[in-house]
Amino acid sequence: MTNEGYRRAGRAACAAVARIASAWAFAAALSASAAPVPFPQQTFSVKLDGIALGQALHPASLNSLRYTVVFNPADGRYHLWVLNGGDTQTPADMQVADITHATSPDGVNFTSLGNLNPPAGWWTQIAGVGATVEPSVNFLRVDQLGNEWFLTIWSPNETNTGRYNYNANVWDIGTDINNLNVVQHGPLPTLSDAPPGPGGDFVGSFGMVNGNIYLRQDTGYNAGPPVTGGGIGRYVYTDGTRPSLSPLFGTSEAGMFAGTPYCWPLGNPNPCVSPQASYVHNSGRVIAQGSTLGAYYSFRDFATAARQDKQIWFVESADDGLTWSAPSGVYGNGNSVLVDGLPNGADFSSPEVTAARGGFRVYFSTGANNGALVVVTGPPDAPRPQSGPVPVPALSMGGLAALAALIALTAFSRHRRATRA
Repeated sequence: MTNEGYRRAGRAACAAVARIASAWAFAAALSASAAPVPFPQQTFSVKLDGIALGQALHPASLNSLRYTVVFNPADGRYHLWVLNGGDTQTPADMQVADITHATSPDGVNFTSLGNLNPPAGWWTQIAGVGATVEPSVNFLRVDQLGNEWFLTIWSPNETNTGRYNYNANVWDIGTDINNLNVVQHGPLPTLSDAPPGPGGDFVGSFGMVNGNIYLRQDTGYNAGPPVTGGGIGRYVYTDGTRPSLSPLFGTSEAGMFAGTPYCWPLGNPNPCVSPQASYVHNSGRVIAQGSTLGAYYSFRDFATAARQDKQIWFVESADDGLTWSAPSGVYGNGNSVLVDGLPNGADFSSPEVTAARGGFRVYFSTGANNGALVVVTGPPDAPRPQSGPVPVPALSMGGLAALAALIALTAFSRHRRATRA
């Protein structure tokens, strides 16, 4: 090939690289605009110490469907916290000390590190909270604020639990994500506090993003801006003992019903009846995805709490949670989703989304082909290359001689090309 030929080939290669880069940039721009993160068609049961979360692990209580997962870039591992006590839905089996922390290199197969270790009698240790019994653990979310990891636990209506009742309690894990000796920061402000907060009128945390916490509210139907009814409210979160929020009903509330087959029945007059009367389930996730926020959730029947469909729903915000898009579903056909290679056997619920290696990883609850409820995710991550020096294979004397001859031949060939140039 002539020198001009080499130059033309080089220019063509550069142009090809530029086209590929442009295509990647275009794809990245699309992923940063109105679209959910990819949800898999081929899913796999998430396992803790070899046992699938859900009915295989806790057949009577399904407590292991109460979970949260994050990916930690610092150690390259997925971290799971899951309710893993006894197999009843009684307070004795749903305590903070029943939460297992586990890790996984591939996002599917988790190994236990141990259970959380809160201080004895922790529910009596913050002045003014007024609890005399330990509140139950219902729904979990873990988030990172700065260098600190925080666990938010929502508890249901229970007697003698003071400000923890129908409210979320924030726990500080610390800078070490593997720490089990968690420290309570206390319940969120309630309707009875001064200044008041939403505690007592919401049913779970959808996570913290950009200094805000998103709470699924029991606000009335069409109560007026910023409240749309039964959606997620945006609150400025200030950490401390106890944490503070601003303002009372958030700076906005995402409308999560319009355009779906369901409606929110709390209002005057009641806008709908069963089976359309539904609520957004307590367990969902708001997450930063490029320049936007995405919120992922599912519906339950208002009267029976039954799962409503084979769908995960999605709304998006392009202004950091101040306004939101209309809802849309992430699946075109939920019946086509496979669990461990077989058709799924139940409606979908409890989505969790985490930024992960090279993108996002999603989790949600459905049924295996036999109907047993499980938590599923996409295919496991490929094994990571081992770090450290790469061993050089030993060569025999004959191999060394052949290598020396090859080096000499290469040098001679380069010399001849140089003399012709």
